[in-house]
Amino acid sequence: MLVATVDAPELALFYRTSWERNCVKNAFAAAGFSRTRKKWSGWHLAWAKHVQRTQFQQFRGDHMQVFNHFPDPWVIGRKDRLMKTLANCRRRFGTSYDFFPEGFALPEQLDAFQRALERNEAFIAGLGTEGKEKAEAVTGPLWIVKPPASACGRGIRVLSHRAACRMCEDVKKDAKKLRQGKKPKPRIVQKYVANPLLLGDGGRFKFDLRLYVAVTSMDPLRIYLFQEGITRFCTAPYSLQNPSNRFAHLTNYAINKASAGFVENADAYSADAGSKWSLEALLRSLKTQGLLENPETLMTEIRAIVCKTVIAAESHLTPLTHQFTGKKTACFELFGFDLMLDAKLRPWLIEVNVSPSLMGGSPLDRRVKGLLLSDICHLVGLQVPLASVPRDRLPLELQSRASASAVSSASSSSSASTPTSRPLRRSKTMRTTPQNRQLHELVLDSTVERFDATHLSLFAASDWDIVRAMDDEMDRRGHFDRIFPASTAAETAVYTRFFTCQRYANALCAKWLQTPRAVRLRLRRQQTFNGRPALSEAVQARRSLLISPGR
Repeated sequence: MLVATVDAPELALFYRTSWERNCVKNAFAAAGFSRTRKKWSGWHLAWAKHVQRTQFQQFRGDHMQVFNHFPDPWVIGRKDRLMKTLANCRRRFGTSYDFFPEGFALPEQLDAFQRALERNEAFIAGLGTEGKEKAEAVTGPLWIVKPPASACGRGIRVLSHRAACRMCEDVKKDAKKLRQGKKPKPRIVQKYVANPLLLGDGGRFKFDLRLYVAVTSMDPLRIYLFQEGITRFCTAPYSLQNPSNRFAHLTNYAINKASAGFVENADAYSADAGSKWSLEALLRSLKTQGLLENPETLMTEIRAIVCKTVIAAESHLTPLTHQFTGKKTACFELFGFDLMLDAKLRPWLIEVNVSPSLMGGSPLDRRVKGLLLSDICHLVGLQVPLASVPRDRLPLELQSRASASAVSSASSSSSASTPTSRPLRRSKTMRTTPQNRQLHELVLDSTVERFDATHLSLFAASDWDIVRAMDDEMDRRGHFDRIFPASTAAETAVYTRFFTCQRYANALCAKWLQTPRAVRLRLRRQQTFNGRPALSEAVQARRSLLISPGR
């Protein structure tokens, strides 16, 4: 088996970043990358701000460039669009998408919101005088109002039923601006999860979870959940009697760090002290207190929420990725998922963040986020051109390929043309043959659960590339768990019905994973294409050339 070991400093590798975050710069520095200020070319991997979808065509490196965003992740990364995306799925799939609180985008959904308030009014009226007073003062329906595209808790308010009714009047006045040609103030309003699980200091404090989700490919879809996360506590005891107390109701770090009750985490490994805990510490505490018998039960529910949310965006993101990214651009996305647990330990999705904060405000933050950055760069990997690897570090069988690659690179760069104004598209699929027609039918045949050796003999090079990329990623996953595609057919099948359409690559990966491992390994060892080394050798050689930050 061919294995080439190459230290990162021996290669000229460059990264681009828009953020002055130490965990980002340290991860790349540890991997031997040099920073470049070039925007569109001259870098191998970018950790940058999002760009307009049409600007993806301006990436013009003469090698593979890996960019940390897909075109338009805001379909779930903006509060208003996430709400609309999941509401559409709820209409189609019912209670399968009941993990997101009911909400309304104002002013366009003002009428629907008012009807919801009227239903609440009728409910309160039916409680009688004593019950009505109690509902209004203590447990009346609460609402949370947010700007659709803000961060760090800016502009968020918790409203009682009466305050929400008054806000409706303000929205009506604001809506008049639309008739005057002015833009009304957008906002979203959601039902408040009024029965949160409370922990800390005798069970008095509300908290939420920040979990990190990596999507490394849209077609086929691959989703990973980082094993560690951050638990963020409020800094005032929870009470419905004072919905205006932001320290009691909002868990945002940017808000609570200004509270006199905020306790900074002072030790990266004291993960259950202060106003921030690790996810692992939270699960351990819940089990110790007898609140959660099996943490895996809760994590299974959370993984389902993550998968369903990303799948809800798949039909929007996949066509855009094909349309606006070229053959030499690979995309991935790190999302920050914010969830809450109610008193029954039911997880609720609160929002999804594009470019989640990587600030290392505490030792715990630095430990979790430093490992996160290291592992996600391992996970997405970087294909290093053989021509850029010192020749004496390659096995003899690969040195001839490196020479050919150098000639090819020189030829292609000398004839490079200026990018056109039209979006780049994926190259057309290879010419249809009876072989790949037969494989296509097998892949999409729901009665065929797995491949056998006969089926695998039909694989074209592009099919092997798909499954090889998935397998290689799995070997590099570090502290990430792949949650889609799942390791079992039953788990993957649960999500199949939520896709808008069945995609060939997803079905191929699902059947590949159900094929006995011994069969897969044997076929990979035997497979050769166009005089290249056996696939297993090529994979091993390429894997050793993947540049990834050291931990």
